[in-house]
Amino acid sequence: MATKDIDFVAVHAGAGYYSNRDQKGIVKLCKKACSIGARQLTSGKPAIDSCVAATVVLEDSPLTNAGFGSNLNLEEKVECDAGLMDSSGMEFAGVGAVRSVKNPIRVAKHLLDERRKSHVANLVRPFVLVGDGAEKFAQRIGAHIVEPKTMISSRSRRVFKRVLSHVETIQTSKLLPMDTVGSISVDNCQLAAASCSSGGLLLKEPGRVGHATMFGAGCWAEVRNGNICAVSCSGCGEYLIKTHTAQIVADALFEAPDSGFKHEVLQNTLKEKYLNSVLLCNSPKEHKLIGCICVFYSCSLNLLEFIWAHNSAVFPVCFWSKGVARTKQVLSRNEDLADVKAGCICAQ
Repeated sequence: MATKDIDFVAVHAGAGYYSNRDQKGIVKLCKKACSIGARQLTSGKPAIDSCVAATVVLEDSPLTNAGFGSNLNLEEKVECDAGLMDSSGMEFAGVGAVRSVKNPIRVAKHLLDERRKSHVANLVRPFVLVGDGAEKFAQRIGAHIVEPKTMISSRSRRVFKRVLSHVETIQTSKLLPMDTVGSISVDNCQLAAASCSSGGLLLKEPGRVGHATMFGAGCWAEVRNGNICAVSCSGCGEYLIKTHTAQIVADALFEAPDSGFKHEVLQNTLKEKYLNSVLLCNSPKEHKLIGCICVFYSCSLNLLEFIWAHNSAVFPVCFWSKGVARTKQVLSRNEDLADVKAGCICAQ
């Protein structure tokens, strides 16, 4: 039987490359996002509110590839995606390719709330809205709408121009910023939630949507037989969609023997089901970046674990739990794209 006082939240700032100059700022940002998410939990709010609040902080920073300051597409514009999953009812909602929404994760939350309402005229409410449809929905619910140009930071414009002028020679593994941010949370009612938010690939085609908008690809939250799991993934959206990574990871954690620390399960799953997946056999290895954070609660062991794994050069993560009572940051490093580095902390 699950403990009544789990309260946990964790964030990541994306699997990729961060210069030495930016690493301190990224760690500080993750700590701030985690603290804001924790504040929601300590005030009695559910896990899904904790995820949204933490993700908003990440979206508002020019250091991340989400919300303000996201990567620019081929038309030199920002188009953002976000997705959110709640273990209650296994509900999910996402928005994609939005240009004028300050915080896409808030709109995803509203869309998820709409899915919980009774159907009108027997109509099925959508999982995902994109482009104009998503922006009209955002306006209708009173989301913070801005001029699209205000979503562009001086940093993202500078990177766009630099990469555009050297598009054939620049190292894609060292583009700044790299990828999706996300959060995971568990509340004291034993409900889990997970989020993803991303500006997508640099120089992407207008209208492209990534894994944040896809059920089971970017995030997952589930309670199964008393055990609790939440997952948030970062990496190349097309590959995460193709391999359904978030759901695959959660299934592996649920199905593994209940013997304690599960970082090896996560590590092996990412190697077998992502890096070495037959679905990605023709994909360039330098594009197969992956980063993943998970929380897993075992009811039989009464053990709460925070787990992370990545093959990217750097993966900034941070967590808070009621048992630890303060935020803890990890700037995980890896030197080999062909290998996955994993870590685990008891979060009780």
